[in-house]
Amino acid sequence: MEDRKIVDDRISTKVSDLNNLNVHEIRSHVIVTIKQFENYCSHILLSYFSPKEDKEYDFMKVLMNGSIIGFGAKVKVLRSLSIIDEDEFSQLMQLANIRNGFAHSLHFENLTEDCGKEKGETLKLQHSLEILNNKGEIELKNMKEWFEIFMDKSDYFLFWLPKIYEDYKVNGEIKKVTKKDNYRNRKKTN
Repeated sequence: MEDRKIVDDRISTKVSDLNNLNVHEIRSHVIVTIKQFENYCSHILLSYFSPKEDKEYDFMKVLMNGSIIGFGAKVKVLRSLSIIDEDEFSQLMQLANIRNGFAHSLHFENLTEDCGKEKGETLKLQHSLEILNNKGEIELKNMKEWFEIFMDKSDYFLFWLPKIYEDYKVNGEIKKVTKKDNYRNRKKTN
């Protein structure tokens, strides 16, 4: 019998070094992270509304389908139900905005002057996205800087969205929060 090669068709989802990702990996990481957040939002809403057992599949696969109720709408429902506070709502909406920029804008490279020693001495290659801001104006966003903002803000939710759902599974209830009294902020600072 001859030796056969094994071809691994699996796609790795391991992120080995978040500080050294290429443009495509950054885009993918942002999009997949928001999809994970959306999935947890769906599960939290499933837990909160507790549809009959025979309707859970329909609730998740139809009503919570991203093409019917998108991430932003799910975040608004969580805020309306006081499952997240105003600051968490704001941060999740900013993350959704960043995700939309990475998902829907073309990436391009541009040269900018690096005003280090003397103006015009150095040119810097910058990876950018053209984003339509909330005023309806197009602005350039530095991909690396935007990714750093995303990573900084997403760390909080990578812990707390699953925790809200897990707490429900253990305690059978979803705690409500207010801006003044958010148990997550108190635990985070301790």
